[in-house]
This record gives sequence, C-alpha cells and structure tokens, in this order.
Amino acid sequence: LEFLTQNRNTEVKVAIDRVHYMAPPSVTHNGFLFKTASMARPITEKKGKEEFSRRWCVLNDGNFSYYESDKNATPNGGLKMKEIVCLAVNAPETHGYDHTFELYSDAERLYLFGTDNPETMGEWVKSIAKSFIPAAAEDLLLKDFERIGRLRYKDRLNREMSRLGWFCLVGSSLHIRLEEHTAEETIDLQKLLELSIQPENEVLVLVERGRTLYIEGERKLDFQGWAAAIQRNAGSSGDTLSQQQLTEADIPVIVERCIHFTTQYGLTSEGIYRKSGVNSKIAALLEEFRRDARCVWLKEGEHQVDDVSNVLKRFFRGIEEGLFGLEAHIIYELVVNRYGFFDSRCRYLGKQGGRYKADIIFRTERRQRTKGRINRPEREWPVKCLKVYHGIKKKLRPPTCWGLTVIYESEKQEKQERQQWYLCCDTQNEMREWFATFMSIQNGGRVWPAEWLKSRAASRSAPLDARFGNVSLIPLRGSENEMRNSVAAFTADPLRHVCIGCTMPSANYILYRF
Repeated sequence: LEFLTQNRNTEVKVAIDRVHYMAPPSVTHNGFLFKTASMARPITEKKGKEEFSRRWCVLNDGNFSYYESDKNATPNGGLKMKEIVCLAVNAPETHGYDHTFELYSDAERLYLFGTDNPETMGEWVKSIAKSFIPAAAEDLLLKDFERIGRLRYKDRLNREMSRLGWFCLVGSSLHIRLEEHTAEETIDLQKLLELSIQPENEVLVLVERGRTLYIEGERKLDFQGWAAAIQRNAGSSGDTLSQQQLTEADIPVIVERCIHFTTQYGLTSEGIYRKSGVNSKIAALLEEFRRDARCVWLKEGEHQVDDVSNVLKRFFRGIEEGLFGLEAHIIYELVVNRYGFFDSRCRYLGKQGGRYKADIIFRTERRQRTKGRINRPEREWPVKCLKVYHGIKKKLRPPTCWGLTVIYESEKQEKQERQQWYLCCDTQNEMREWFATFMSIQNGGRVWPAEWLKSRAASRSAPLDARFGNVSLIPLRGSENEMRNSVAAFTADPLRHVCIGCTMPSANYILYRF
C-alpha cells in the first residue's frame, strides 16, 4: 500500500500518436526514367523534353535512388519510401514525355518523372505504390488511381484531434481507408452537397448526406494537388448526363435547379420554354452551371424565367448521347420508326415472289393463304381426329387465362404427323362455345354422359330433355344473372359453374349440371 501511495502519480510514457507507417513487403525494380529537378511548388506549366534528364532509377529495400547511368555506383539522389506522402499520375501528354508521374515527399519537395512507354510507366507506378502504401490499405492498389497517398482528416463527430487516412482518387470517386474503420469507404464527389476550402487553416470540406469530412493540409504542396484534383473531378467532366454533378436521385443539378425555378416562378408565364431570353445572360449562366453547378443558386430578381428555361434547353441540346443515353436511344429509334421499318420490309418481301406471299398476307390481312388458292384454306384437319384440352401451359404465358390446347396425330403408320395449337379466347363464354362446338362435332351432337345413354335405353318413355335419375337438364340462355333467375324456381342452391355440355350446333343454349 505504501509503495502504491508513493508512486500513484507515476506512469509509463507511451507514444500518443499511432505509428502510421507499416512496412509493406520489399519491392525491387529498376530501369531508365526521365527526371526534372525537384521543386518546392506545384507544376503549373508544361515541361518540355529538354527539361528532363535521363536517369537510371533503382527501387530496393524501401529506398528509391536515381543515378547518372547504370554504370555509376553513387546515386545522384533518392527518397525513402516512408517519406513519400503522395503519388500522382498525370494524364497522357501533360508534359513533353507522353506518360509522367509525380512524387511528393514530407519535406515539401515534388519530383517529376516521365517516359514514352506506357508499360514502363505502369510498372514504376505499381512498384512505388506497393512500397509506401501499408498492408492495411493495400486494396486501394487494385484501383486505376490518378492520385494516392496519406492525409490527415477530421469528421463531424470528432473535430478535436486529426487522424490519419489513406486516400485514393479514381475519377469522381474518392476511396478512403480511415484509421478507425476496417472497411474501405467511397465518396461520390459528383453527389456532394458542398465542397469548399477554408483558406485560413487550409481545410478541404466535403459534405454529403449525413456526413462531413474535413481534410487537413498538413503539408501545403501535396494538399494543393489533392484539393485541385478533387475539385476538378467533383465538377462536370463531360457532355453526357452521367458526367454531370448529380443529386442523390442521380438527377443533374442543373436540371433540378432549372426545373425547380421554372416551376416556382414560371407556371403562370405564357409561352414558357418557347420565348427567347437574353443570349449573353443565357451563355453566362450555362457556363456557371458547367463550371460548378453546386455553387449556382437561382434567385428571383437576379434571374429571369425565360433565361433559365433557355439554359435548360441549351443544356439538353448539348448532350452528346441524348436524353435517353446511348443504349436507350437505339431502342427509342426502333420504337419510333417501327412502322416505317415493317412497311419497307413487307414491300421488299412482296417483290420476292410467292415464297413469302403467305407470310405477307397473314401480317397484313390476318389470314393465312397461299398464292393461287385465295378462297381455300392452306391446310385442313378433320375435327374428329383432334384432341381438345382445357387450358394452356403457364410457361407459354398466354395473353388470356381462357384457352384450349388442340392436338392432331395422324393414324397412318407410314407417315406420322403431329400438330399442336394453342387457342386463346377473349372471354370464358367464347372458350365454352369453341369447346362445345368441338365436342358436338366429334360426338355427332350427342354430348350426354354414357350413364344417361344407358338409362335412356332402359326407359324409352322418359322425354329427351325432362329428367333422368336425379339430374335435371335445363335449357339456359343469356348472361350469368339471367341463367340464375331461370333456375331459381328449380333449386334454392346458388348456381354452380359445372359444365357437362356446351353450345350445341343445332340449338343455341348451354347445358349445366346442378
């Protein structure tokens, strides 16, 4: 107890900050590159080939060194991989050499390397990135990035202490591996609600729905590069709908704000979207939207409805792939021009002679006929040889639920023939009439059950349509309600739709069993 009392204010000193660098696996690579002198400010102009010097570069054991030639043993300079804070890949033909990349060190120095060989460029970028990105963020290396490195950040929940994160910029997507998260996160820069820079403390603010991220400028040189690249990729990058700054619903910001303004202030205006505005104001406003639509706010008094509506029309006209997109535009063209296409196709087939004549007549007149036999059917099958079934297979997706399946099989052994048709009817009554007609023809008008025929043979005195056994046969006509009224005098039970007979060819009535 005395020992604890005397040493109660004693504590073991530990490092406050976590170690942000974990040594990745050793990577070895070498080859010739072209290099400019290192600089302490961002590159703002194109570097010609005459400003580059050919150097033999070696990456080994966490060190990047460059030599006068591959014969020299003493390097002209170098970098340790743990000193690199950012790797940036420039667009092709940015400088004199077609492919260039930049290395930023924590000593506020910028190194520019280049080559004309894209494969050499890709191998160096991949090797250097593997050498300074820790294993915890190695999944970022799988992306086709244009900028990758480490930055310090704060979020809205913890703005007191900054933490380390690894960032990877791929087009309009910013991929992040934050210190407190084990999974990768992605921010869609084109859907940000706000993107701004606080100049007093060099903080880049990214605001999305439900979250705010503050990226700090720990080093001015690489922070300026990150801020410029993020702002550039967060803006409109082309003339297609998908390349615009978007809302959460994937609607271009310019479209949403123009329609909202026109709806709010222009619904009572006559000739809206038809009147011409002031060309100079329309061009200036459209340019503002294209530069950064997120920062443009339309206000009554400052902007006129006709100008805003014409901005929207000009924006739609300037879209390369159209409003429906490239794939949907092809379908749209087919739908719009379908009648002309089919008409021209039929005219072409009509000139080919009798080979396609039956198909053309069927498409145009809904009759299947052949040339030379206009008044006669093309094929005939005896009804008595047909098998008729209620219903059609569901997998065929018939247009209605009332249909028949008709099958024909020839009885000739030497020449087997099998035909099958699916007949769909618009109504249930129409289906019953067709089925009754088939049954009546196949049975010679005798559609009664076999048990009834036996009872009829045993008792000739019973009339044909009176009573046999316990079954009553009642001729019915009209709609279902009329049939219910007809049988009300004979039974108190509700009408049950159990059909044992159908429409007779000689009498227009339906037989039901009760």
